[in-house]
Amino acid sequence: MEGDDCCRWRTRRTFGVSGTIYAPDGRTPLSGINLYVYQTDAAGNYSTSGSDGDNRNTRIHGQIRTGADGRYEFRTIKPGSYPGTRNAAHIHAYISGPDYPEYWIDEYIFADDPFVTSDQRQKFAGKGSFSPILSLTRGNDGVLRAVRDIKVERCTNNCTGK
Repeated sequence: MEGDDCCRWRTRRTFGVSGTIYAPDGRTPLSGINLYVYQTDAAGNYSTSGSDGDNRNTRIHGQIRTGADGRYEFRTIKPGSYPGTRNAAHIHAYISGPDYPEYWIDEYIFADDPFVTSDQRQKFAGKGSFSPILSLTRGNDGVLRAVRDIKVERCTNNCTGK
């Protein structure tokens, strides 16, 4: 596609996620924290091959490091649900940084996804911007955006050993 048709297509299918990564107190922004994200394509498929089950190096992935203000932002396409399943579309995420060995956090999921369960909605109700359930809203520029703040924790049962 070219010209305006191209840009309208991208605007409808891409979105941005931003937020702040905080210390365990939930108030102090942390600098130097890595957020690693990866996801499927719009059809719900990873682009990696191999049988080890590690999809972290799929085509759609990225790493962001927070600055002094603890902020992060990334843009991506909306992932699809795994083919033939009722799993909600999601973006996997890992956190690491000084004094915080890598661990996975709750996946980014989408409020309008019919496969988000009532248990998930109940679990994250009342968490405000710390909820992993994203509500996409269209800005004046036509771009969809969502906010998710993250409170780091000491690695407990979600540790990756990396």
